[in-house]
Amino acid sequence: MRLSLSELYDILFRFYGPQNWWPIVENGVSLYLPGYTQKQRTPEEALEIWIGAILTQNTAWKNVEKALVNLKERLPLLPESLLTLSEEELSDLIRPAGYYRQKAKKIHVSMRFLLQDYGGNPCELRRLPLSEARHQLLSLWGIGPETADSILLYALGFPIFVIDTYTRRILKLLGYPEATQSYERLQDLFHKNITPDVGLYREYHALFVAAGKTCGRKPDCGRCPLFSWCERHHTRA
Repeated sequence: MRLSLSELYDILFRFYGPQNWWPIVENGVSLYLPGYTQKQRTPEEALEIWIGAILTQNTAWKNVEKALVNLKERLPLLPESLLTLSEEELSDLIRPAGYYRQKAKKIHVSMRFLLQDYGGNPCELRRLPLSEARHQLLSLWGIGPETADSILLYALGFPIFVIDTYTRRILKLLGYPEATQSYERLQDLFHKNITPDVGLYREYHALFVAAGKTCGRKPDCGRCPLFSWCERHHTRA
């Protein structure tokens, strides 16, 4: 029997525990929890996540961290500051994240958009309906659905589920036909079956990444909590 999305979340959460990506911490306590009324991020926090969402395209997070450190050591993470750098200078700073020339251009395009349309404050997009905020992000060069939704969910606090390679990989092995369909079709599966909770969506997405890493090119099936439901396992049996 196929796991429901709620059952799948419970299994992953019990096994991997809270992933706590981009936490908001107040008095030493993380407010980044499913079911918690989310505190809004500051413009500085939102902008760092925005840049991180671009840098993490096709690379490991450890490389993104190196690039962010380089940027923060050089100048404040503000749109006007980043635009004082040439694309070549910006490329050198974010080189650890890979595809650095393309990503430098993407960052410049985004920063010009924020300055021209929102006074440099990414949090101003919260005033828009989700559909309009997403449309504006997708209109920017180099911003696809996964990057746009990561910005909307993690930086701006919109309840939208992020679909990535790990999500598709796990759901395909669990027998979900939507895993081979369009980004929007698979995303819609979550929106229709999971409560629209920002903390829950963030945690669930992060748990898919944790599970997907276990189920890579060389699957470590002995460490996978989904082994009993995996079609790969049953096919081999």
